[in-house]
Amino acid sequence: KFFWTSNKWSKLILEAKHRTEVARISKVALLSKLEPYWTSTFKHFPETMCRDQSKKERNMLGLANGMFHFVEISIRPFTQALWSVPDMASASYGTFYDLGSGSGRVAIAAALVGNFKKVVGIEILSNLHQISEKAKEKYLEN
Repeated sequence: KFFWTSNKWSKLILEAKHRTEVARISKVALLSKLEPYWTSTFKHFPETMCRDQSKKERNMLGLANGMFHFVEISIRPFTQALWSVPDMASASYGTFYDLGSGSGRVAIAAALVGNFKKVVGIEILSNLHQISEKAKEKYLEN
């Protein structure tokens, strides 16, 4: 609702021919407003640093057996996947759980673009948990 004053988005909405096009434009507009918050939250926690911390602790704990992998996400593909679930972009849902939450990117993306009552990230590696707590602080500052 807060982005409709932008000429760019209101013009696109008015020119849309179908309800599905209005919904798609609305989602793109919302994501364009929210993505900078996500980016600024993680600018001090680059993926390479998180991957190195994950590998270091997995080696130290003897978990470097190939069963655990560190993979980060980008907010746009995650949002597209989340919003591809029927009514996910508009309905209110319970708790979103991210098991193996790493640096918290998925959890914070879910908090930004989902309509969840609660978002929980669960991570067993203390290095990544510490990073996710710092990222959460940055997110809450924004």
